[in-house]
This record gives sequence, structure tokens and C-alpha cells, in this order.
Amino acid sequence: VDYDNIHIAGMAMTLKAKTQGVRFLFNTWKSTDTLTYVWIILGTILLSLLYETSSFYLARLEKQYYPTKPEKTKCCKEKGKTKPNAFQKSLMVAVNLVKQILGYTLMLLIMTFNFGVILSLILSRVIANFGFGVLGDILKIRAKHG
Repeated sequence: VDYDNIHIAGMAMTLKAKTQGVRFLFNTWKSTDTLTYVWIILGTILLSLLYETSSFYLARLEKQYYPTKPEKTKCCKEKGKTKPNAFQKSLMVAVNLVKQILGYTLMLLIMTFNFGVILSLILSRVIANFGFGVLGDILKIRAKHG
């Protein structure tokens, strides 16, 4: 190995607010003007919302098939809930895989150190958590009152 000709590009660890030259996951995907930067922000919001959706759906599946309290197992069997079959287990594995991939993708987006990307990630996660929290409460109320 010729160590004299190896050039390692350093990464600046400072927060940037520029809109041009921002990379979105791959070196070839970078903003050239404000419009492409807006698309990067929208893509970031979409990925964040997909992550929260997969988290919400996975939590609902786990709660449905794996109750946390042992005394609830009798109750669940009486209401017609059964243990998950192979398809339902593989669905949970697939949703968890998607959630993990999206989580690592969001981590890479944060590592762009771009203020707009980080702000859009934070705001979309807050809005999604609030929205899914309200949706979860509505579903609990519906389940109580039939």
C-alpha cells in the first residue's frame, strides 16, 4: 500500500446553515440550489415520519400479541386474541427491520451538521410523536367504549 498517496478528507464538525452543497445520504445527491435543498428538507421530513409510523405500528403489534402483564393473557384469550402466527411474526420482524434502517438513515442525516436538516428532523419527530400520541389515545378510548 502506497501510504504517501492516500488522502483522507476531513469532516468539519460544525453546524452549517448553507443551502447549496448539502449532501443527502450519498455524495452524488447534493443540493445545487435552493429548490433541491427544499427537496432535501422534504425528504428528511418524510423519512422521519416513516420512522415514527413504523415505531407506532410496531408498538401496536407488540402490544396486541405480547401483553406486558401475565394476568392479561387470560383476558386476551377470552376476547379472541391469540398468539401471533408465522406471518404476523414475520410482519413484526419486517417492520422492525424497516424501523432500524430508517433510524440509521436519520442518524446519517444528523451527521450532515446542516441546521435546516437537523431542525426539520427535530420538528417532524416532535409533530409525529404528538400526532401518534393523540391517535393512540383515540384508539384507547374507542377500544374502551367498543
